Amino acid sequence: MDILIGALSSIPTSMRSSQVISVTDLRHKTKEIIDQLDQGVKYVFANNKPKAVIMSPQRYEELKDLQRRLERDADVADAKKNGKRYTNVDEFMKDLFED
Repeated sequence: MDILIGALSSIPTSMRSSQVISVTDLRHKTKEIIDQLDQGVKYVFANNKPKAVIMSPQRYEELKDLQRRLERDADVADAKKNGKRYTNVDEFMKDLFED
C-alpha cells in the first residue's frame, strides 16, 4: 500500500484523538499505522503542531474524484453565467478541451 502524505496548515475541527499520531510514532510504528488507514486518515504532529495527513490511496482517489466533480460543476456554472447552453456533458467536455 502506498502512503500519501499532504501538508496541513491548520488543525481540522473534526479530528479525533485516535486520528492523531506523532512523527515519532510514525517512525516506530509505520506498518501498524498504515494498516489502520482503512479506518480513516491520520494527522501527523511534530512539536504539537499539525504537519501532515496520511490516508489510504482509495480515500485519496475519492477526494480527487470529488474535487474533479466540483471543478466541473463550477465550470458548468460559469458557462451558464456566460450564456453558453449545453444539452449534455459531451458537448460541455468538447468545448472545455478545445481551448
